[in-house]
Amino acid sequence: PGSRIDGVMHPSKRCIVSGLVCGGEYEARVCFRNAVGAGPFSLAAKLSLPGKKVQTDCIVPAGGAEAFREEDEDEEEDQFEVNKSIPSGPQQPATEQNGGSAETTPLHVIFVVDSSRSMGVQDVSDTSDRRIDMVLQRVEEFVDMHCSHASAKKDVFSFITFSSVSKVHFSNKVAHDASANLKHMRASVVEPAGPTDYVKGLDACLSLGTQEDVAVRIVFLSDGRPGDWNRAAVSWFQRSLLPAFKNLELHTVGFGPDENLFEVLQQMAQLGRGSFQVASLCADQLRSAFTSVAASITLTRLRGTGVSAGVGTAADTGLQRRDLDFTAPLKPSEYVWNGQKQKCVRKSFTWDASCSMLKLQGASQTETVRRSHPHTKGNMRYIFAFWDSSFAETNMVAKETLFQRTSEDVELGFVKCSTVAAHYAESFRRLTGLPLNVVECYLYEAQLPTNAPKDRMQFFCAEPFVSGVFTKWVGNFGFISACFLSEVPACFAHFTYAASDAKLMVSDIQGVFCDGTFTITDPQVLSEDHSFGRADLGHEGMNRFMENHSCGDLCKHLGLDPASRSRLGQNRWAPPANLQPFSGLALASAPSTSGQPSSSHQHRGSPDPQQGNGRHPRPGTLLGDRLPASDLVGVTGARPLRLLFVGECTLSFCASAVQVVGSASSLPWTASELVWPMAGDAATERQTNEKFCKQKGVEVLRQSVDARALRDVGCLSLDGAIWAMPYPDAYSPQAGKPSMAIVETMRELIHGFVIAAAPSLRLDGGRISVLIMSHQHLMWELRSTIVVQGVGTFVPEMRVFSLTPFLDVGYRPRFGDKRDRLGRKASYHHSGEAVLVQWRRQVTSSDAPAGMTDSRLRRRM
Repeated sequence: PGSRIDGVMHPSKRCIVSGLVCGGEYEARVCFRNAVGAGPFSLAAKLSLPGKKVQTDCIVPAGGAEAFREEDEDEEEDQFEVNKSIPSGPQQPATEQNGGSAETTPLHVIFVVDSSRSMGVQDVSDTSDRRIDMVLQRVEEFVDMHCSHASAKKDVFSFITFSSVSKVHFSNKVAHDASANLKHMRASVVEPAGPTDYVKGLDACLSLGTQEDVAVRIVFLSDGRPGDWNRAAVSWFQRSLLPAFKNLELHTVGFGPDENLFEVLQQMAQLGRGSFQVASLCADQLRSAFTSVAASITLTRLRGTGVSAGVGTAADTGLQRRDLDFTAPLKPSEYVWNGQKQKCVRKSFTWDASCSMLKLQGASQTETVRRSHPHTKGNMRYIFAFWDSSFAETNMVAKETLFQRTSEDVELGFVKCSTVAAHYAESFRRLTGLPLNVVECYLYEAQLPTNAPKDRMQFFCAEPFVSGVFTKWVGNFGFISACFLSEVPACFAHFTYAASDAKLMVSDIQGVFCDGTFTITDPQVLSEDHSFGRADLGHEGMNRFMENHSCGDLCKHLGLDPASRSRLGQNRWAPPANLQPFSGLALASAPSTSGQPSSSHQHRGSPDPQQGNGRHPRPGTLLGDRLPASDLVGVTGARPLRLLFVGECTLSFCASAVQVVGSASSLPWTASELVWPMAGDAATERQTNEKFCKQKGVEVLRQSVDARALRDVGCLSLDGAIWAMPYPDAYSPQAGKPSMAIVETMRELIHGFVIAAAPSLRLDGGRISVLIMSHQHLMWELRSTIVVQGVGTFVPEMRVFSLTPFLDVGYRPRFGDKRDRLGRKASYHHSGEAVLVQWRRQVTSSDAPAGMTDSRLRRRM
């Protein structure tokens, strides 16, 4: 209803963001409480103050506010100060009401697309198009969305292809003209040929004329590793290309079968202050990649208008930065043989939580080789390929300060962060069984000669090299990625906060997810006494995370969420008694590389939802994303669930549920329908199923029962009310109308069902369940909190639900009676993945919904 700010109650604020994305236009309703948190440090609190206004004319990625926040990382999240989060003084938003759109910096967006021989291969999932054709289609979608958008009306576009030579297809075209050119290119068929030479494509960018007041955004896409990327090429990229454009950002997209081929694209994005995306030869992932690029471009466009999307710029440390030339990154199979050789003392440490002290574990002499030039950098350190004779078979990286000098205490701070994170990761693994590891970090002290150059560092850190695509899941000032993998790292951050009694929190959680394992590197610890270096934002950073974090099933399992701690009567957190570790993640590997094994009990004609088309599996599910059949229709404790089934038509779902439960005792179930089929095949099927259900104790109501009017049914203290595969019947005036009318009708029917069933539920755990297909859930927009007068507030939770157990015993969804005469076949359940949307009573205001997010569901489609 509202929030108390400076002693004054303010109503809840809602910001309507009307914008565009790559692939569609949306109106995103951003509720500050859910999207950016609530509390004294939240953006909501500051924007709710009198005189504070927020710019709303922006391009928003698919997935709404969560996907927008996903890109707010690195430069804006890993900061030393928090005093620049909101611009000072009132701002006048540029809207139609006050005279037009915002004065934004015009952009020159340059697409540089690989046209080498491999781009002509037809191996993109879910389509017969070649790689190059799919890329052209996505670029055209990207540009089309700019045609009518006010904030992008001054933007211009250029398009370059490259292999051993480059070609500028058009340059400096407004969106409408650029779209027409792209349509012509698709119709004329581009013929890929030749090798992959990145420098050819990048060099062509320099030939394009760009006005002085225009900011440049390069979007560079390739499907593999270049053949011309060496130290000279990197030096040219750093010294010639990047300084040639004003306010340049270079975003890269890897669109190929192996993400380990894209280390150069990651380097280019890092040095070019842009983002890196992986699409893995999947049409939907390629659309998502361009959506993320659109989000990154929008974010910097907003920053250019003075609207801060995150924390301010990094604090001036007062130290002069070293200006080093970069070199090409090593391949994962390569070792460091040449470079700066020196003898060092390597020290390893452990964390003693009893006294909160870092303790020396061991020190040893070793010989090392460090490459002469770094291949990338972070916000605070250069990254070099590194070799340690004590770990002769292990590739390593050395991390040296960006500045002219450092000290042992400064470098020890980085080691301290990793050691503390590793300590808590061990406890987290023991309690959850989830494979989350922190890379061990060592402190090195080089034995330098007296005449050593000034830029030689006496102290630095090194750790084993981690191969793969790096992702930031949690920042150090409230950022939590919308990536479907983020639930586990976010829970780990929450766990460290609770396990330390709010004295510290592991943040800045980033790394690689591969083969079902999270490998975390270079974390940051936040502490109450700011004792973990310049990026330790203390309680401000912890509070911002807690305001943005929503506890999922994993937090609830550990007793971390407020509702669990209240039930356990704990003021301070402690692991729940008899806590059983999980067997591991339900997700076997990263979404771009592998999927779940297919079930041996898979029903014929119903494809395994994890496997997709067999070549590029869907992203897997996390813990709590799936609901077993037993949780819906099984037993609770020693008794069977009391259930009401509505919309049963031929009683097919109820009859199959009886067989899934397999109970020998009588089942306290009730089945109903608005209009039972009384003739034809549907009636015969119903009569057979009715006889079977009655034998198992199921009460079949003969009278007409409207799912939106259940008061006279007489079912009380229900464990659940279930509607399987709802759809308007033949008598509905919306049955023959366009899909948008169906959307409105289904939302009205299902929400009416929730309101009608709510008074019949038992107080301690009853649920109202609707079984539908994933695309229906997203289209119908059912995820709404519903307030039932005199009963309570019901929050929605969505989970993936396998129909296989029901199909195996004969379940066949159909319309029955006159609905079958509309010509619709009940085979749509084979075309995708089923989901279960459940509404439950909200216990407290902090009792957040669990289950799968819509953004993760979209990634699976």
